Amino acid sequence: MQPGLRLVMHGFAVVRLIVMSLIARPRLTLSRLLWLLGLAVGVAATQGVAWSQAATPSDPAVAAEAPTATLIIRLTNVPAQTQNVVVALFSSEETFLTEQTAYGSHDNAVIEGQTATVVIEEVVAGAYGIVVFADEDGDLHQSFAMGFFPIEHYGFGNNAKGLFGPPSFADTVLTVSTPQTAVDIELIAPPFDGLW
Repeated sequence: MQPGLRLVMHGFAVVRLIVMSLIARPRLTLSRLLWLLGLAVGVAATQGVAWSQAATPSDPAVAAEAPTATLIIRLTNVPAQTQNVVVALFSSEETFLTEQTAYGSHDNAVIEGQTATVVIEEVVAGAYGIVVFADEDGDLHQSFAMGFFPIEHYGFGNNAKGLFGPPSFADTVLTVSTPQTAVDIELIAPPFDGLW
């Protein structure tokens, strides 16, 4: 998985846990809220954030036999301070938002104003879930406030959005076909954008 995106997804899950706890127990004490926040930070800190950074298939033998395509990802709503765009393609629901990316890219985005384009060559034709984020501070990791609120813009294939967490793999899947496939994704501003 690309640096930081797995952490984003776990952060969303923790936020959902906190909101559900507040709904279920409206008299949530300050000590319990602090305990939940501590749990959230602990969960976020223990999650792996290293994604495969090479844009190569996970099984070279399969890639040699299957037809390949060029995937062009066009992004909008890219913040002015973006230094790069990190992209990950996932080939199955089991690997979605894990470190097992089918393809990844972190160093070839062409950023112009509020748009960016990422081209990934030699993608084996097939269905992939897409996850991206704008690396605004140049560290190749999704940055967080309080350990779980993302503070860098992010997006998913099909412009899917999740409620209190990431969208499902099925919602982010698109088909890459030969010779080339182009995808448009509008980046989502992080919650509390500009407050951190």
